[in-house]
Amino acid sequence: MALIKCSECGKEFSDKASACPNCACPNKKNKTNDLKISSNKKNYLIIGGIIVLVLIIFGGSKIFNIGGASNDTSINGVYKCDTYGKCQLGNKVILSENNICSLPDKPSIQSCSYTSSGETIYINYTINGYANGQLDGSYNHTIYVDDIGLTDENGYTYSKE
Repeated sequence: MALIKCSECGKEFSDKASACPNCACPNKKNKTNDLKISSNKKNYLIIGGIIVLVLIIFGGSKIFNIGGASNDTSINGVYKCDTYGKCQLGNKVILSENNICSLPDKPSIQSCSYTSSGETIYINYTINGYANGQLDGSYNHTIYVDDIGLTDENGYTYSKE
């Protein structure tokens, strides 16, 4: 360790110090701290950029569609109740494009539509007349998507055909 003279106040201080302890003038001869700081900043920027890129690639569709209606074709299809006669929506649920659904066991249905948000599907249908113990009116049901198929509010499952 050598002593150097401060270019501002003239006091002597260590050549290893980043600044003069007397007047805080930067040590122009000691660039190691500046290099460490700038390389650390560069590393953080690279890592941060990679994280943002991964989030955009793998999570972008979910991030930008939170709570919105979905036209997710991966949930479209015909689902059959695994416990015949027990499922809330009947023995079959058909989810089609443009958020249209069909419940073949409920013939008096006037309209059926669904929206999805993440792992949850909201089904709304209107009955005109009397069908399977249900009177005229609008009905809402929530079903949940999992690896096997769908699960209704009572825990009964539908498997994709």
